[in-house]
Amino acid sequence: MKIPALTALLAGIALSGAAQAMLIDRGGGLIYDNVLNITWLSDANYAKTSGVDADGLMNWTAANAWAAGLVYGGYSDWRLPTTLQPDASCSNHLAGGISFGYNYWQ
Repeated sequence: MKIPALTALLAGIALSGAAQAMLIDRGGGLIYDNVLNITWLSDANYAKTSGVDADGLMNWTAANAWAAGLVYGGYSDWRLPTTLQPDASCSNHLAGGISFGYNYWQ
């Protein structure tokens, strides 16, 4: 194999790997994701543990309002995570046809 072909092959292999996030503990209950460039709360149920909500269960509207008003760790620009539904078959339904999959609370 010639050097340019080998170099191209190695570059292709190096670039084809999936990105792996490094999660960095910033202390004080904050976790930084270096791939998404975002900071997460380490307590996924902070609404409950902070005493804001008795059981931590809120509908989508209430949860968005809570996150928008949250001030934690010196940050005030919190939001709920979002995702795109991978395909139309990725939803779950109860026997009565009620969906509890993607965007259930909307």
